[in-house]
Amino acid sequence: MRRLLVTALLLSLGCDGADDVPKAAPKTSAAQAQSEEAPKAGAPADAEPAAKPAEPAAAEKPAADAPTKADAPAGGTNTKTVDIDPAAPPAVTLLSAGTDPKPLRLAPTAGSTERLSMTMATTVKMKMGEAEAPAVEAPPVVAVIATTVDGVEGDLIDATFAYESMSVDDSKGGNPMMVQQMKTMLEGFEAFRGSLKLDNRGALKGGSVDVPQSLPAPMQQMVNQLQQSVAQMQVPLPADAVGVGGSWKAETTLDQNGMKLKQFVTYAVLERSGNTVKLSTKVEQELLDKSFTPPGMAGVTATIDNYRGGGEGTLTLDLGQVMPTASEMTVDVAMDMEIEMAGQKQSQSMEMKLAVTMAEVK
Repeated sequence: MRRLLVTALLLSLGCDGADDVPKAAPKTSAAQAQSEEAPKAGAPADAEPAAKPAEPAAAEKPAADAPTKADAPAGGTNTKTVDIDPAAPPAVTLLSAGTDPKPLRLAPTAGSTERLSMTMATTVKMKMGEAEAPAVEAPPVVAVIATTVDGVEGDLIDATFAYESMSVDDSKGGNPMMVQQMKTMLEGFEAFRGSLKLDNRGALKGGSVDVPQSLPAPMQQMVNQLQQSVAQMQVPLPADAVGVGGSWKAETTLDQNGMKLKQFVTYAVLERSGNTVKLSTKVEQELLDKSFTPPGMAGVTATIDNYRGGGEGTLTLDLGQVMPTASEMTVDVAMDMEIEMAGQKQSQSMEMKLAVTMAEVK
């Protein structure tokens, strides 16, 4: 959950709803960013070459000795194993102990498997120069993630995760071209899986991911972002005991794909019954560096003049599991920036709303 807002923000940089942008808008900003960004959080895809799977660049193709998953899906999908570099854990500060405080620690059972459905719906409004596009509401993206606890030793937990599916929910219609582009970009995720090592307070200690080589090149460039999001869905639990009414704050410095942010997440215990704990969450972010280089876009620089980001929601934990069992969260981001490419400058504004719902799959 700590990186959810950053994930959404990075995706939104490529969400300009190109079909709705007035023709006077230059091509030097979001339309080009679109082809480099992967719409994993439901961000709309541009009607440019990203509409069809791109062949991986030579530098991105697996070497002859690159690992291949023995249990890859039918069709022989090749994968490349990439180690997860654990970031520094958040600084967790107890704000209030609450009533009848008790320790919060993860205690899953080795051999257990849990399945989580995550639905992400995004609405983006863009303005480039004086040309303002209508808000674009992308069809929701639905991911089903299975996590198996391979072993528990002391306060360390070894687990493996796999994306069972990642699909576009087009049941309510939507722009057919956008829907097809999103479906094309998400193909191959049935081979995205990996391993995690966590402690019983939810801190990431290491792991690896198997990157499907069938993914289009733009998606492969964003896999690091995606695996970090999976790896850090866990709530950072406080060292001190906490009861109902108690709260704590987790502070993290994020440096993802060139964007530097400081994020504060405040958790408060609303209810507790045995191992089931319901929390409220509030996210606040501060921009640390106005300079930003969009990932995969050589020669393109951006200066963020104004940034506002935050969100709130609820989240339910089962301390006998690794992942949350339920969550509802809304995130709002707004930013004004100037993008420079090939000596040309273009002002751009973006407003984005991301709604994320997670539910346990029985």
